[in-house]
Amino acid sequence: MLNIHQEKQQIQNKKPSVMGTEADFIWFGNIFYTFHAFNLLSFMSDKTRSST
Repeated sequence: MLNIHQEKQQIQNKKPSVMGTEADFIWFGNIFYTFHAFNLLSFMSDKTRSST
């Protein structure tokens, strides 16, 4: 398991920095989007709960 992780790290280190930055940006964007979607869902469920 550890060896596989080390190999992945080496492959990532060989990649150009621009690709790494782009991947980080997409990863951050996915978390940001998921977080906002979760907030929106909880907000809407609160609204429906209070109205009934």
